This record gives sequence, C-alpha cells and structure tokens, in this order.
Amino acid sequence: MFKKIAIFITLFLSVINSAAALEQRISAIVNDDIITESELNERRKLITLINNLVNLSIEQQEQLRKAALEGLIEEKLVFQQGRKFGLEVAEKDINDSIHHLEQANKMPAGHFSGLLLSRNINIDTFKQKIRSDILKQKLSAEILVRGIVISKDEIDETAINANKNDILFSVKEFVAKDDSEKSYQTIIKLRSQAKDCNSKVKLPQEFSQASWEKKLSELDNNMRTLLNSLKPGQFTAIISKNNKATTYQVCERKILGLTEKENDFLANYLGRKKLSYRMQRFLEMIRKQAYIKVL
Repeated sequence: MFKKIAIFITLFLSVINSAAALEQRISAIVNDDIITESELNERRKLITLINNLVNLSIEQQEQLRKAALEGLIEEKLVFQQGRKFGLEVAEKDINDSIHHLEQANKMPAGHFSGLLLSRNINIDTFKQKIRSDILKQKLSAEILVRGIVISKDEIDETAINANKNDILFSVKEFVAKDDSEKSYQTIIKLRSQAKDCNSKVKLPQEFSQASWEKKLSELDNNMRTLLNSLKPGQFTAIISKNNKATTYQVCERKILGLTEKENDFLANYLGRKKLSYRMQRFLEMIRKQAYIKVL
C-alpha cells in the first residue's frame, strides 16, 4: 500500500517538475536577456484578452505566439536601451497609466487588475507592456526628438491635403505663339532655366508672359487640377490653350483662413508623425544590431 502511494507521489511530483521545467524553458535570447516560455504564455493570454480572441485555429494560435514573441523581443531591446541611457520608469507612472486606461473604458478603479486575475493572467506581464510603452516615450523625448523641425511648407502642404482651407496662388504664365512641336521644345528648355519665379529667363520674341493671383476656389476645374498639387517653383504640364503652347509656374501659394490654433495643431501632428517614424527606424536599427536567437 505504502509502496503504491510512494509511486503515485513520485509520478505526481515528476509531472509537476516537468510542467515547471516547461514554463521556465527558454524561448528566445535577446543579447544578455532571455524570454521564458512562461513569459510567452502570459503575453499570449494578455493579447487574447485585450483583443477578445476566441476559438482560434491552429494557424491563428501560431500567429498569436509569433506576435507575442515579437512583442517581447522588442520590449527586451527597449529595456536594454533604457538602461544604456539611464532611463527608468517609476511604478507610479505604470499605476497611473492603468488608472487612465480604466477611466477611458469607464471601469471602476482596480477593475482591470481584477479582470486579469479572473483570467489567470499575471498582472506583471501587463505592467511590463506599459513599462515598455512609457520607456519608448522617454526615449523619444530624451533622444529621438532632437533635430526634428517642422517647416511652414510642411504645415501648408498638410493643410492643403486636408482640403479645408482655400489657397491663394501666385502664378506666372508662359504662352508660345502656337502649339507646334518647336514651341513645345522651347517651353521645355525655358522650364529648365526658370528654377523659381525670380529666375531671369530670356523669352523668345514670339512668347508672352503674365503674372496673376487667384484663389483655388476661383479657378475652373482644369486649372485646379493643374495647380492643386504644385509647390512654389514647380511648373504645370504644357497644355494647348487657344492653339498656343502654355505652361504655368507657381510662384507662391498661401493658405487662407488658417488660425494659429490650427497651425499649432498641424505642427504637433507632423512632429508626432516624424517622431513615430524615427522610433520605428530606431527599433529596426537596434534589432539589426542585436543578437537574437529564437529557440
């Protein structure tokens, strides 16, 4: 009897030890850090909860595992960069982020932590994800933001693409005597000489030149199409107008009715966009330089 009990206990402990060993199995090496199977499983459960994933196929489960592992590898790299630059994330910042998340989703305080517990998800895996996100923000603010400049042209271009404001175009118009092949070739040569509207260009006698200003809303559809996407200094395509080869050069374009608040909003939007692009390139660079081995 005692012998059977001893055998049962031995087998039971063997199963427990095997499960524990599996949980601590190394799934990936990232420079001097490791990712265990336990970390990977916790992250998979977290992604499943956040994205409300159910009834996944075997292929989808494999995709989920890969996504979870990629996220953990990136986090390890971010933490390593944080240590390199002496950046830290306080526990208060993490707790504040969880609190803001709960408020945004109209949850009572502590609800999300309870939700994780009810799904058997370790709160530490969620805190690690938040810590990584905050550390990215710190890296952006401390390192990557340097040298980012938003020009007036970039703001104007963004406002124009939004199609919310009228545009005042200052334009030079060049007209040939006819629409012969020779006239077209002469205009092509002229356009290569006129880098901007201040460039001095010697016109053939048969050519005429005029300058005018009009709002985009005042132009006909054909002229809108010709001018709308052009920047100062650029030429339209050569067209035949009244049987004469004609081209237009944009001298200036001014956004009308753009308030200071709208200008600041666009500048901030463009700054965040550039910073996001820099972060993406930064992550690609440190990953390329890292020693990463998936086991």
